[in-house]
Amino acid sequence: FGSSARRLPHQSDGSRRPLMQQVKMSMATLLEIRRQNHRGAAGSEEVEAFAFKQGAADKNGTKDFEDPGVLATMSLLEQKMPEGWMSKWHREWCTTERVMRFLQVCKNDIAVASNTLAQALLWRDEHKDILTGARVPRWQTDFRVLTRGHQGHPIIYGCFRYARRKHTVLNVQDFIEHMVAVLESACQSRRTGASRCDVVLDCEGFAIANHLEPTPVLALMRMVNAPYRDGLRFCIIVDAPGSFQMLWRMAAPLLGTKTKAKVHFVSRAEAKLLLNYTSGANAALTVAKVMDLNRTPEGCPIVKLPSELIEEPGDGDGAGDGDGDE
Repeated sequence: FGSSARRLPHQSDGSRRPLMQQVKMSMATLLEIRRQNHRGAAGSEEVEAFAFKQGAADKNGTKDFEDPGVLATMSLLEQKMPEGWMSKWHREWCTTERVMRFLQVCKNDIAVASNTLAQALLWRDEHKDILTGARVPRWQTDFRVLTRGHQGHPIIYGCFRYARRKHTVLNVQDFIEHMVAVLESACQSRRTGASRCDVVLDCEGFAIANHLEPTPVLALMRMVNAPYRDGLRFCIIVDAPGSFQMLWRMAAPLLGTKTKAKVHFVSRAEAKLLLNYTSGANAALTVAKVMDLNRTPEGCPIVKLPSELIEEPGDGDGAGDGDGDE
């Protein structure tokens, strides 16, 4: 499939008490932080050699952080928040596992990881009502979680046939909120230890005139680079016409090298084979059926948004659970 890819040239919900209640100076922690920042990247001087450990009596119930890198990242993260503190909403999202993954993404650069986490938290604040289900978006397209692969990776599908309405100032926010709801639903739908999602973009019915407004693309790139950083396993773009290059040229420079390597331009027949190999026969059959229906006059009926999966308890836990980018 690599050859085919080259065919297309604050809200306050708790007391304002500091996140870390006890400050302990530790030479071991200092050495660990220096080891993790041996590259001497710009901004690393911001990292202080302190181990901030939260007391067991924390009223918000946040677990103690034991890893020195996580401790340093969390203390620096709190300083970067607009009012110098983190709400319960923020703390619950910043699990040890997630912070460690952001550190891995940022090559153990604590300053960069804390910056990225701060961007993710601010983004979540902006979209809290959608992320928590307090408000339902005004759905704009058929973009949705369609099925799940045999290894637990959700598959998001969208067809440009249902995105013919031009993006304008009036509806662009609705489109962004639609994407937010779908991406969060996909993260919540991961199973059996899967930490990423797959995306299928079907170019049937694509018209470049309807996609010249850059705001949705910029918003999607912001999601990919912060709250859902490296949450993508792969993205296949099906039957892209030559005119799609204009949209791709707009998005590609905003993606990291590893993320761009996950994007594959394929034919519909190749997409079916690739999905069968990566996601199993059942998931591949589901996507193939929808793609085939979307090439008929009637199209494929949308069963449910933002996801057609049956809701059930699982191991997905929301935005930003990827495990390594550039």
